[in-house]
Amino acid sequence: MLLDQRTNLFAAIATSVTAVVENFWPMTLWAGIIGILTLISAATGFLGLVVVFPWLGLASWRAYREFVREPVANEETLS
Repeated sequence: MLLDQRTNLFAAIATSVTAVVENFWPMTLWAGIIGILTLISAATGFLGLVVVFPWLGLASWRAYREFVREPVANEETLS
């Protein structure tokens, strides 16, 4: 969120906490998937990270875009 939108650290943290609270079980499942895939990658001598990290990055970005909507444009941003 810090890279995607012009916001401060506290707003980004609050948005993350809100996303996790509102979607606790899907976020817990996602954390489990990340942990398992990282362990599997570590078991292959970290060669699996070449495939796993880009996939997790893209999937995480898409989940972020689904949970965090674009900010509404106001008069200050239009001028």
